[in-house]
Amino acid sequence: MFYLGLVTIKDYDFDYNLTILNETIKRIDSEYIALSLKYENVFEIDTYKLSQLFKKFALEGDIEVFKYLAEEIKNSTSIRDYIDRENNIKMMYVTYFSLVPYFLTKTELELNKGFADLFIKPFYEKVKYFGIVELKYVNRSEKLNPQSLKQLKTEAINQLNQYQKDELVTEWLNKGKKLIKIYMIFYGWELKGIRIV
Repeated sequence: MFYLGLVTIKDYDFDYNLTILNETIKRIDSEYIALSLKYENVFEIDTYKLSQLFKKFALEGDIEVFKYLAEEIKNSTSIRDYIDRENNIKMMYVTYFSLVPYFLTKTELELNKGFADLFIKPFYEKVKYFGIVELKYVNRSEKLNPQSLKQLKTEAINQLNQYQKDELVTEWLNKGKKLIKIYMIFYGWELKGIRIV
């Protein structure tokens, strides 16, 4: 919309604050967005809230955005979306993280002889936190009991601790960034556990 001249940059602090040029453009923008959403039947996610949650993760290390996205993913997908198990969830997180300019998100990045499900690194200097996320997925046809949940948590913690020893992580820490290690356990579409390690 910026490159089409429908919005302009008002000012810049942590991120760009855009403004609409005039009332005519405002009417065109709002009609276009409303029609697009109706036509595409996209999920009804609160993008303002999402942006604020991303900002809290970037500046404070708050992980509420991961819980919020898990709930939105659960509400916006069908059972068939989980045929590829954790890959679909991973791709949804990558997609949502690409909506904000604060991070670059990599999947299956090799870290210390392992592969992190998500590596979230800062894109702007003002971003204080970066993250490593390990996803565990249990199919709804399988049983999830306290013992198997405990085993998944232990596996995830061990993997995250292994990834933390990689040179790339040390490099970001030396730049003054703070690391958040998170595991998430999904039982089908349902988030059953999330924790900072």
